[in-house]
Amino acid sequence: MKPDGRKFESLGLVRDGSKSTDTKNVYEKGYHVTEACALTKNGHPVSIFSKVHSSKEKDFTSINDVTFSAMERAASLFGKATFVMDRGYDDNKMFLKLHGLEQDYVIRLTARRKLLFHGKRIPATQLREQRKGKIKMPLYYKGKKHDAYLSHVKVQITASRKDICLVLVYGITEHAQLHSKNGRLVLLIGIFIFSVQFAETQAFSYRMCPPLDRIKETMKGVGKRRRK
Repeated sequence: MKPDGRKFESLGLVRDGSKSTDTKNVYEKGYHVTEACALTKNGHPVSIFSKVHSSKEKDFTSINDVTFSAMERAASLFGKATFVMDRGYDDNKMFLKLHGLEQDYVIRLTARRKLLFHGKRIPATQLREQRKGKIKMPLYYKGKKHDAYLSHVKVQITASRKDICLVLVYGITEHAQLHSKNGRLVLLIGIFIFSVQFAETQAFSYRMCPPLDRIKETMKGVGKRRRK
């Protein structure tokens, strides 16, 4: 953010997260930053892509193109990775790009997301309200320990009609969180633990999950069935 900036090159407008609310967006002068990072086996974040950009630049095309460049960088470095992305990336273009690159992902969905369930377009929130969490998973969220409960539903993304899992996470927010997941469902618990806890301590707008062996180590002893 550069609210008092006068001479900065290509200075544009960006959303001020510290001043914006759920009902009102506040914009200030500044630059967009796209940062992609991976976690080492020891859990340390390492930047693999970092770009400061502005819509005022002559060669600027779109923020999506910058994000796609970060995805391509990760795919070229690791061959295959699991991308962990927040609600701002719940976009059909993101799903299509990740499917095209043959990458795995966990993306938190917005309440507006519609999915194909048994061939019908249904709001993700409707599927959320029809279920309850069955798998218990303790974790820390916003500095407090919670008992989260997970359920999953096989659905399809409307853009590509590819099969994915809608993962419903109850118990850590007022409404159950909605997450989309492709690839192997068994990894979801470990991936979700890392995505939540990593977001608690890092300000990166774009994240990647740790290697598979690190996830499996975290999953030991986690995932008890909820008693009815």
